[in-house]
Amino acid sequence: MKRTLLLFLIAVIFFNYSLTFNDNQPFLKITGIHRATADTISVDKDATICNRASAGCYSTSNYGNESLVTIVNDDTTVNLDTQSEHYGLIHFALPTSGSVNNATLKIPIWQNGVYSSEVTQWRFYIKRVTSSWSETAVTFDTRPAEDANPRYSEIIDINRDLIPVFAYQTPYTVNFNITNYINDVMGGTIANHGLIIKGIGYDSQGNAFSYGIQFKGREAGTTNAPSIVTTNPSTTPTPTLNPKSTPSGNS
Repeated sequence: MKRTLLLFLIAVIFFNYSLTFNDNQPFLKITGIHRATADTISVDKDATICNRASAGCYSTSNYGNESLVTIVNDDTTVNLDTQSEHYGLIHFALPTSGSVNNATLKIPIWQNGVYSSEVTQWRFYIKRVTSSWSETAVTFDTRPAEDANPRYSEIIDINRDLIPVFAYQTPYTVNFNITNYINDVMGGTIANHGLIIKGIGYDSQGNAFSYGIQFKGREAGTTNAPSIVTTNPSTTPTPTLNPKSTPSGNS
């Protein structure tokens, strides 16, 4: 009986539980889900790649050791792959087995560059990188291959989201649900070559304008750089207890 009570208390604290009786014998069956735990994975390499000589950013130069990663659309076309650009590459060391319940990519934006005052929105585009790259060697001209279509996108309202927090020298964190991507990597479905980040600024009418944002790289410290927060799979233990009858008066 004491064992039954102990397991019952454990179930109350950690699990959803059910307590039933079978032939007048206490029968405890734990059917709930253990509390999930969250883990944070810090970026382990990042780099700006760009092709804008007029701004001092060259297609043959490597910028992997800089503390800021810059994302800019330099003209008014919405084609992310043909215009002169500043792109951002990020990579995380991910487990090679298992799965997660949820994975959120967090990108704290620390600065914005106002290339046009008409811009009211910034749209992030994130693609999966499909070939390897080196933080200390990658350039715009040698940039890795990528998925044909963006895997994730997010819209930021500049006046609502960015301007107020920047006034207090704090970042605005953009969150992307990348659970499927993480599970594909951990399950071996795709290789882990990281992600490429692009973006476009828009005015209130939906016209594209030149605009840019910056986030801190790992060189600025992992607490300020992009990270992935994962919720680990919950376990569903099903222990059962059906103790033998004990003489009357015993406990």
